[in-house]
Amino acid sequence: YKATYCVHCEFCEVECPTGALSVVPIVKIDKSKCMGCHTCMGICPAMAISDTGDGKCTIDKTKCMSCGTCAAVCPANAIEPDL
Repeated sequence: YKATYCVHCEFCEVECPTGALSVVPIVKIDKSKCMGCHTCMGICPAMAISDTGDGKCTIDKTKCMSCGTCAAVCPANAIEPDL
């Protein structure tokens, strides 16, 4: 899965015989890597990222569109798939 190639057409989801594919990957912020710069918070088009109160960020999965913008701008590479 490469977020930059995905257009969220859901064709792969429909065609997968095992149901193992999803166009909406679940992401998380690794708090041990997060520097608290809030770059992701400012760029998120869904405003799904907020400060946890300790300077770190968290993603509201009910708002997240899984566009990958936050992961692309994170200088600490703290945003990754939650496998």
